[in-house]
Amino acid sequence: MNFENIKKMSVGKFSTSSTNESYLVHYEDRFFEVNRMMALLIEVIKGSNTQEEAVHSFIQSTDGKYTEKSVIEIIDKFINKLEGAPSNKKTFLLNKELIPSHVISKCTPFFSVLFEKKIIVTVLCILLGMEGYFMATSLSVLNMPAIDLYTICGLFLFFILSSLFHELGHASACQFYNIQHGGIGFGLYLNFPVFYTDVSNTWTLSRKKRCIVNIAGVYFQILLLIPLLIIYFYTQNDILKYVIIMTNINFIITLNPFFKFDGYWLMTDLLGVANLRKKCGEYITYLSKKTKRKDINQKPYLFSLRKREKVAMIIYTCLVNLFFGYYFLYVLPAFLVKFYKTFPEAFGNFITELANHQVPDFYNLQKMATQIFFLALTIYLLYRSFSPLFKKRSK
Repeated sequence: MNFENIKKMSVGKFSTSSTNESYLVHYEDRFFEVNRMMALLIEVIKGSNTQEEAVHSFIQSTDGKYTEKSVIEIIDKFINKLEGAPSNKKTFLLNKELIPSHVISKCTPFFSVLFEKKIIVTVLCILLGMEGYFMATSLSVLNMPAIDLYTICGLFLFFILSSLFHELGHASACQFYNIQHGGIGFGLYLNFPVFYTDVSNTWTLSRKKRCIVNIAGVYFQILLLIPLLIIYFYTQNDILKYVIIMTNINFIITLNPFFKFDGYWLMTDLLGVANLRKKCGEYITYLSKKTKRKDINQKPYLFSLRKREKVAMIIYTCLVNLFFGYYFLYVLPAFLVKFYKTFPEAFGNFITELANHQVPDFYNLQKMATQIFFLALTIYLLYRSFSPLFKKRSK
């Protein structure tokens, strides 16, 4: 990148909870949060023909507060930051776009009307009434339905289509607010296979509107859940009951504020803190240096927040570190231990059935396939997490 590329940037106010003025810089497909001084410098550069002219104009506009050398250093530092900035897709260990934006944009205008306030309130009221009745009358007895291969394939197809409809909800919310959305893709986050929608342009919206985009996926799945509840109340079908329960569990997982699912982005905008995970890390680093009595060059972003958001972010920082400690130090090791204890026996039974010319037990095969799948994802997660450390040591 060179000086001329800065002229291609757009700068606007950024809606955050910081007591300091924040601005949003848009360059190509990336967004950056900058302070008032940096925003002014970019605007000066965009109106200048050369770097020398920009430096001189900026010094004049700030009443000589900065020297020529310091301004040049700021420009170089900013350019280096842009060149080294990771793509938004780095959230995923692997990712692949499945449906391009121009295909989705043919559908979103028809669905965007669903974000009218009256429609949202009506849908939520209907759901609360039906869910309340379902919980009160249908959860006392939980019979696991008899499931054959065709039913499993049907359920798998339903959850795939439900997930795609979820992502269409995010894109439709972008359409409702007249901002461009990207495509729908499939990725690997930690050891979770997930669908995603590129809604990076929502950073230009207010915090309230960004929150609506964040929960739009769950809202669209609610639109699917309502007819399922109606059919279940009429048929009392056990498989439908299972689907409804699993959909509700999926809501809880999706709105989890610790993994970078919808709940994380919702928490980001409720707190008004962009790049929330990194800002939490800044606070932990600050506390560590303070405890060790090391020099602190810059106070964490948290200190610029209003009191209410500051307290909420401290609580979130504590919870997210406890959660990931539990996940990496207990959940993953527990899975590996269980795999070690149960897979050899399951595999032995499978081999014995083949040796005796018997049809392998379907549930045993399903269990083995699931364990192998998540083991592969876990190994890949660990490889991607620790391989950069070994590369640094080898240099």
